[in-house]
Amino acid sequence: WQQIPMRGALAAAMGLNVFHRQADKLIMGNIAQTVNVLHSMLLTDGPHCVRTPAYYAFELLKPHRSKTALRFESDERDSVGLSVSVSRQDGEVALTCVNPKPDETLRLECVLAGAAAASASARLLHHPDLNACNTFEKPDVIVPKDHPVEVTRASVRLELPPLSVATATVKL
Repeated sequence: WQQIPMRGALAAAMGLNVFHRQADKLIMGNIAQTVNVLHSMLLTDGPHCVRTPAYYAFELLKPHRSKTALRFESDERDSVGLSVSVSRQDGEVALTCVNPKPDETLRLECVLAGAAAASASARLLHHPDLNACNTFEKPDVIVPKDHPVEVTRASVRLELPPLSVATATVKL
């Protein structure tokens, strides 16, 4: 097997964001590498098992499942900058953002067109070291944590530290 560092989680989340943004063209997508292979979700050694940062990236993007993908507009023009996907169903919006930049915090304000936010919660996967990983000895180095998100009726505000993935669930 190969160790999966934080950069693997960022790559997985950015790839999933691309799939979500192309949901009108894709019928189905599956993870091929599950256990003990390149870019796997789980690493095992005998009776021991550890969740990789890529596992948690997939977990953070679960709120998009079975929802309708929405188009969004961004002022971001940096080709290696912010990655976003948005989806909606039954009075709930899922918003996933990836900040792949190693040295820049991104402060986002997402304006909701044609909807009003009532509340929101967010979770963040983050580590300042691109090569940090979960090991059998330290399995919880990189795990999602609750993250502050601010809502007004018309917008959602979120701060993304460098090298992070965040998913906000917004109740409309």
